[in-house]
Amino acid sequence: MIVIDASVILAAFFPDENSRQARRLIADYVEGTVEFYAPRLLILELVNASLVAFRRGRMDETIFNQLVGTITSLQISWVDIESYGRELAQFAKEKQISAYDAAYVQAATLLSCKLVTGDIKLAVAVGEPVITLDNYYPEI
Repeated sequence: MIVIDASVILAAFFPDENSRQARRLIADYVEGTVEFYAPRLLILELVNASLVAFRRGRMDETIFNQLVGTITSLQISWVDIESYGRELAQFAKEKQISAYDAAYVQAATLLSCKLVTGDIKLAVAVGEPVITLDNYYPEI
């Protein structure tokens, strides 16, 4: 069981990122060896990033439609963090991270598990329970 943020899923599916670690994690999810958890804002972040990438010419319309279809069909278990607004705001302020990133950290904290991210700055700013893909799959 891990909390996953948008950076990991995007790295696995965006044609120009080609992250082996991210693809391995998605494969583990598909094979059922790991369960994904996240706050509900994940879907909005994924769809928005896909829109931005499409508008910037990083993918054509066919790839965009396939990507949105795939990411919106992932069976992720949602973590209710909405009632932690004050804690999220304070944590984000202390660590100098976004409220969105704080939401993922809060989800991992509530579940007593790791948050896996592709965002090195987030991992450095927060420390435990945040780890990068490189640390999740150091041998790849």
